[in-house]
Amino acid sequence: MSRAKILVIDDEQEMLEMLQHLIKNKMQSDCILCASGKEAIESARKEKLDLIILDIQMPGMDGYEVCNILKQIENTKKIPVLFLTARTDMASKIKAFEYGAVDYISKPFFPEEAIARIFVHLRLKKSQEENLRYMEELYQLRYLDAMGSMVQGFSHNFNNLLTILCNQIELLKKISLQDNQQKIFMNLGQTIERMTDLLQRLQFFAASPVKNCEPIDFTNSLEKIMENFSLHFPQNIKMESFLGHESIKVQMPFVLLQHIVFSLLANSVEAIDSSPGVIKITFSNVYEKFSDTSEGKEWICLCIQDNGKGISQENQKHLFEPFFTTKNTVCAGLGLCVTYAIMKKYNGNIKIESIENQGTKARLYFPGVKC
Repeated sequence: MSRAKILVIDDEQEMLEMLQHLIKNKMQSDCILCASGKEAIESARKEKLDLIILDIQMPGMDGYEVCNILKQIENTKKIPVLFLTARTDMASKIKAFEYGAVDYISKPFFPEEAIARIFVHLRLKKSQEENLRYMEELYQLRYLDAMGSMVQGFSHNFNNLLTILCNQIELLKKISLQDNQQKIFMNLGQTIERMTDLLQRLQFFAASPVKNCEPIDFTNSLEKIMENFSLHFPQNIKMESFLGHESIKVQMPFVLLQHIVFSLLANSVEAIDSSPGVIKITFSNVYEKFSDTSEGKEWICLCIQDNGKGISQENQKHLFEPFFTTKNTVCAGLGLCVTYAIMKKYNGNIKIESIENQGTKARLYFPGVKC
């Protein structure tokens, strides 16, 4: 377990030193000391803290005011605060809880009592984070299960409709047609082939178990995918890839990796509406933590970046929702949703960063596989 980090705020140097001794020597935790409210707020913004011990009676900004400010700052509002107080009246204690404190330590205090209270709230914070993490994992499992069921049902019914449509087109082809009509039917056939291919990939995603998936060579697979996509690449867009030659393996079927990369590249191509367009593809090893409740770890990160029109902040909130789209095309709105589901199913993740009129950066995070 990593060492806890505790911020102690008190205007009395003797009290700071006493608590520092207890925290470092009796609790094997790290301690940051501040002598004023202003200094404490600046420190709390910068540090990743597990607990704050805050004196109420301080010159200038008192403990109540400091706590009130900390509870309004995004990255400090969830940090538990223990008040240090020489006040013993009930009104002061109630006021402490009203301002957001989780507990208080009365001055003067017994060292054993102070340590016990601090330990309790560190454990509570850890338990809450674990519960949140379990809830997130449960939500993801339910999301993937629902997504798989939806895809299977959707694909089955849609396949039946496509079969009927194909049979009707074949019947119509037997009728004597003019050249322009023949071209229309050829285009229809190609569209149906693309739809059938998409449905097969979706069915493959819904049915393929992760545990039986053989690792694939990441670099070689990406090179093949780039080669396949370049056959339909617009001439006004330049694609730059920096993949290196390192042998790296990831656990994902090639057909699904190709599907998500194709989907992101297609989005980049559509976003570039002026020349010259540039799409950059790179990968690297990165350390990333995806939420306050998850643990950070090493990932293989594939980044696809374009200089297109970008995505508004409002639309970025809905990117992974099913059927959300800003495009005026049929069957749009499943690309990123399916990409997200595939990445989650294979224990990966995805991040989209975008600035309007500047471009979009999509990052795919894959857990590495030991060779």
